[in-house]
Amino acid sequence: MAMQGTSIGYQMRIGAPLSILHYLGAASRAGVLVKDGRSLELLTQVDTVLFDKTGTLTNDIPTLEQIIVLDDWTEDQVLTLAVTAERDQSHPLAQAILQAAKMRGIKPLLDVHVSCEAGLGLRIWQNKQEIIIGSIRLMESSGIPIDSGLFEMIDVSDGSYATQVYVAVDQQLIGILQLVPTLRSDAKLLIDFLRDRKLDLHIVSGDQQIPTRRVADDLGIESHYAEMFPHDKAELVKKLQQEGRSVCFVGDGINDAIALKQANVSISMHGASAIAIDSASAVLMKPEINFPCLRFKPSPLGEQISSMILNKDSRRSIKDGLSLWKPHGLQY
Repeated sequence: MAMQGTSIGYQMRIGAPLSILHYLGAASRAGVLVKDGRSLELLTQVDTVLFDKTGTLTNDIPTLEQIIVLDDWTEDQVLTLAVTAERDQSHPLAQAILQAAKMRGIKPLLDVHVSCEAGLGLRIWQNKQEIIIGSIRLMESSGIPIDSGLFEMIDVSDGSYATQVYVAVDQQLIGILQLVPTLRSDAKLLIDFLRDRKLDLHIVSGDQQIPTRRVADDLGIESHYAEMFPHDKAELVKKLQQEGRSVCFVGDGINDAIALKQANVSISMHGASAIAIDSASAVLMKPEINFPCLRFKPSPLGEQISSMILNKDSRRSIKDGLSLWKPHGLQY
């Protein structure tokens, strides 16, 4: 500053950018990559937070609990087809299938063509066979018949968060994989704190109704949306914005990218997909679920982020500088 002169105008011209750099640096040291400097101020205005479910409020990778097989198919055969479809996918459900296959020594088939159905699942072709893996909506839209008695085989009454992944070959359902995620250990603390701050909370998930509702009930979140396509999530964000809300979207998947881009502020999780990281205005570089827009204090990281952003010191110092420039006719 001394080299720039003693005028208060010159000092403040440097002071404001240095203030921003200071808080960006503090965020980086705390494990938060702030990609868009405007989010330092926008985060303090957030009144509505939308959470993706899988990989955000739940742990990164669920567990394959059960494989229900039909006709003469075996569990290993069903899992082989599933891992063949999912081997290049980064979604937590795909990673769970890959881990289960590795533990059983099952390898994916070769020479296959894979096509993605956004928000629904995957189609693959191998030796002229069409293999479909995904949600029940994908099965229904593909015209695959599902016996109503099959649902009696699926245990949906034990309070678990099981997500069903259906596998079909040549228009015939051959098996169902039940994947069970667990809530992040600090998710309940975070949600309780946000509720105390009177923020409006929603879960927005592409998953099925039952696991989404159970996660919402366990966390005490009244508003939840299930079976949402990527564009549905973005439309919900836009609708809330049109109602005058300032929206923060928190997600980690490919299906969240459009909503992350639409939100006033967006936060991507540690280990998120590349497109989610690219779309977000801030990225958590550590696995803790502590968000830079909120004063969350269960951990030292949360306290650092809190003092860095939510107390508004950074915004105040910058605005004070701007107010001092104007009388001197200086332009930023």
